[in-house]
Amino acid sequence: MKGSTILTDRKTLFNYPKDYSFNGIDLIKFFCAYLVCMIHITPIVGLEGKLIRYINYAAQNGFSRIAVPFFFVASGFLLFRKNDLHSINLDRTKNYCHKMLILLGLWTVILFIGGQTQLWYLGGSVIAVVLLTAFLQRGYSFLKIGCLTGGIFVLGLLFDSYSGLVKIVSERTGLSFLYDFALFLNNDVTRTLRLGLFSGLLFIFIGIVYVYKPIKMKLWVSFVGFILSMVALTAESFAIKHTIKSLDHNIYVSLIPAVFFLFYIATHIKLKNRIIYKVLREIGVLIFFTHLFVYKILNLFSDWMNNYFNVNLTYFLFILTLVLTTALSVFVRRLSQKEKFSWIKRIYS
Repeated sequence: MKGSTILTDRKTLFNYPKDYSFNGIDLIKFFCAYLVCMIHITPIVGLEGKLIRYINYAAQNGFSRIAVPFFFVASGFLLFRKNDLHSINLDRTKNYCHKMLILLGLWTVILFIGGQTQLWYLGGSVIAVVLLTAFLQRGYSFLKIGCLTGGIFVLGLLFDSYSGLVKIVSERTGLSFLYDFALFLNNDVTRTLRLGLFSGLLFIFIGIVYVYKPIKMKLWVSFVGFILSMVALTAESFAIKHTIKSLDHNIYVSLIPAVFFLFYIATHIKLKNRIIYKVLREIGVLIFFTHLFVYKILNLFSDWMNNYFNVNLTYFLFILTLVLTTALSVFVRRLSQKEKFSWIKRIYS
């Protein structure tokens, strides 16, 4: 890859200086922010056909679903890489949780007119980090934590992407309360708890594993593994669509190898330190938080244009949202660089 070198000195990641910049993580997180936009906003609108429906489904419920698990893994890795496994620093966990809750409060206020769906991630991260810190502080082995988080993840499958299985069992056994419970978990109120436990717990733990357990493989193996895992992820989503159906599409089996290989790639390609990676990280955060707000405004504008000028912008809403969200994010970041507006940094850093 031009402008980059592979880490070949055989050091484990946690032996790098604490101020080492993993620019690959920032770069991939930036692109993942756009995948989150794709999850929430249908890419192709106004065109009919089976192929278009398949493309939209794959984009929203297939390969794009790797974005949030990658955020979780990155959070676990970056939070715990400066920690001592045998003496867990509770202050780091407290500071992280405080930061997440402050962001949650700020963005809840900022997005009061709409576009708050993605904010569950902040609360979900807090839940997962607190539990994992408690496990580590109590001296749980990685095997025990892996079994706990893996078991909770499997349970989460049954109340998310594989909820169709619960429905079938409920109908055939008369245990209707099982599917009623799945319905209860799949709403906006319980999303933070559901996904924080069922998804965040395992993926943040994977990030912790990357800190304390040396993982070595050829870089080309991680690329091949990632590609095959992403194909499997999309295939899994379609298999569910055409068989058991589902209430949601956040948790898939294939996400585990997919995010494992992607994070290996992110941490084993050394990109030269440049300010652009910090900029992309900050812009990506703003894109993550503001895209639904921009989409809501554009929807209102599109309706107005259609009603008064007979101009239909529906076909272009996805692209317009990406462009304007990026422009807004760049503007907000640049504004925050001015001394009298430096307080704005609180909403993205």
